[in-house]
Amino acid sequence: MTPSDAAKEVQSRLETVSGKFVVIDKVNDIAGYATIRIASADAPAHLFRYKPEFETELPYLLAFQCALALRTVEAKPENCFDVSSTETLGLELPRRVRDHLRKNSPNVNESIIPQFAAQLANGLGAQIRTIPVSIRVEALLAANYPCLCSFQRKINERHIQESMAALGANIRAIAPPKVLDANLGMSAAFAKFLAREWSEPHLAAAFVSAGYGKIADDLLDLIDTIDTSPDGDRQLVEAWAKTVGISDWYVTVPKV
Repeated sequence: MTPSDAAKEVQSRLETVSGKFVVIDKVNDIAGYATIRIASADAPAHLFRYKPEFETELPYLLAFQCALALRTVEAKPENCFDVSSTETLGLELPRRVRDHLRKNSPNVNESIIPQFAAQLANGLGAQIRTIPVSIRVEALLAANYPCLCSFQRKINERHIQESMAALGANIRAIAPPKVLDANLGMSAAFAKFLAREWSEPHLAAAFVSAGYGKIADDLLDLIDTIDTSPDGDRQLVEAWAKTVGISDWYVTVPKV
C-alpha cells in the first residue's frame, strides 16, 4: 500500500460512515499544518484544509485528520463533544497574566494583556481538546498504515521542536505558571508517547529534564486505561484537564 492509498482508505471510511464527502482545500491562512471541519447541517461536506508547504506530507495529514474526524463520527451522540472555557477562566486568566507580567516583565505594556490572555486561553483549549485524542490517532495510524510512518515522523519531530520553545526563559517570563505547566505537561506527554513508539528516549529528554516527566507518564497512563474507543475520548479529555490542573477552566460540552 502506498501513502496515497492509505490516505484514500481512511478518507473513504470517513465518507462511508458519515455519509458525507471530504472536500480538500489548499490554503495558507490556517493554524497548524492541516485541519478538518466536520460536516454539519450548515456544512454539507467535511472540509480538509492544509498548507501548501506540506504538500509532500499530504497523505499523512489527510489520513490523520480524517481519522481524527472519525473519532467524533463513530462516537455515540451523547459522547460527541467540544471543549468550552468557563467563566472562571475569563475572570482568572487576565489577572494571572497581569500579576505575572508585573513581576517578571515590568516593561511590557499592559494594554496587551486582554489579547495575550485570549491567545493563551485559545491555545490551551486547543491543546486539551486535541492532544489526548491525537495520541490515540497517531498510534492507530502507526499500527495500521506503516507506509505513512516516514511522513508521520517528519511532521511530529517538527511538532516536538516547536513545542519545546515553551521551555525557554523568555516564555516563562510572560506565561503564568498554571498555563505553562499545563501546556508543557501535555507537550511532554506527546513527546514521551513518540519516544516510546520509536524507542528513542532523547525525543522527550528536554521535557523530562525540565521536570515534566512524571506528569507526562500520568497522562499517558490515562491514554492506556480509559476506554480507547471513540466513546472514551470525552472522558479522556476530562481526565487530562483534571490531571494538568485546568478542569476549572475548561469543560466538555455536547457537540452541537
